[in-house]
Amino acid sequence: KPKEAVEQYRLALDAVVGQDSEMAFQCLRGLANLEPSSAEIQARMAAVALKLGKTDLATASYHKLGLLRMAEGRYPEAVEALEEGVRLPGAPPTLRMDLARACAKAGRFARVISVLENRRGLSDEREVLDLLGEAYLAEKQFDKAEKVYQTLLENSVAAVGPLVTVAMEYISRGSVPQGLRTLKAI
Repeated sequence: KPKEAVEQYRLALDAVVGQDSEMAFQCLRGLANLEPSSAEIQARMAAVALKLGKTDLATASYHKLGLLRMAEGRYPEAVEALEEGVRLPGAPPTLRMDLARACAKAGRFARVISVLENRRGLSDEREVLDLLGEAYLAEKQFDKAEKVYQTLLENSVAAVGPLVTVAMEYISRGSVPQGLRTLKAI
């Protein structure tokens, strides 16, 4: 019975907290299997896994915690958890992508750029370009935004709007020829 198992794991966890990290970790793994949507358990599991030197498991727990926070719409907290996971050695590219998504939702566009500019290992090139384009626009890096959206324009008319925004920014900043060149390219 899952409820009884959760209760027993929690009792065992309470009994070994601070004394036996390996046993605490085993209890947390059992709880995580029974309550996969518990952010509290994922956070505790990440901390204990780090303490035991199990960086791959800590990375996975931070990743799961970040995804749970994103699903709740708590993007700053998601960013914190995903940043912890990215700092650990061997963090998978999917973790970097999720960090970029959370940073975009949290309005941390400079961090989106730093995470995604080196795209090695990231499989969804279209999403990477979408996130980079949005971040470059937000950070007023119009030349870079224009290059990204020109690439996206080859496969999607959705890039027209941001390119018009870039062109208007060029014009409003006094660079009429550059703005007209961008509009002509569209």
